[in-house]
Amino acid sequence: MISAAKKAAFKIATSIWRCDVRETVVISGSPRSGTTWLSELIREIPDYKMLNEPLSLNSSVPAQDIETLEWRTHLTQESKAPEVEDLMHRALTGRVRHPHMWRFQASTAIGELAEIIRNRNLVIKIIRATRMLPWLSARFPVRCILSI
Repeated sequence: MISAAKKAAFKIATSIWRCDVRETVVISGSPRSGTTWLSELIREIPDYKMLNEPLSLNSSVPAQDIETLEWRTHLTQESKAPEVEDLMHRALTGRVRHPHMWRFQASTAIGELAEIIRNRNLVIKIIRATRMLPWLSARFPVRCILSI
């Protein structure tokens, strides 16, 4: 019951309190290269929250539903991928309703919800996006993309 209440609260919070894509920082790189460390470091900047791996085929429910999405999807600037574009728009604006995909500083459900509501800027760690960074950059005016 608590889990259902938490999911419902996240659904409402992520629908109402969206992030400005122009302030979103994207971290990409190879697995085990320090992307988590860098993302958590940027999350320490006031007003930032962290989303983890929205393209993961293991943990991202929305990503699992996109048939064209692979572990290392390659998209050029000219590629047409409307389902991936929709998923990335939701991720880059913080409209991800699955609590397990967020990395919080808080240790309680109430604290996590407060972070979602209070922190208006976003850092996203996406190691699965390395082969689509030109595509991502051409479509979304993010604050910056850091690839390590």
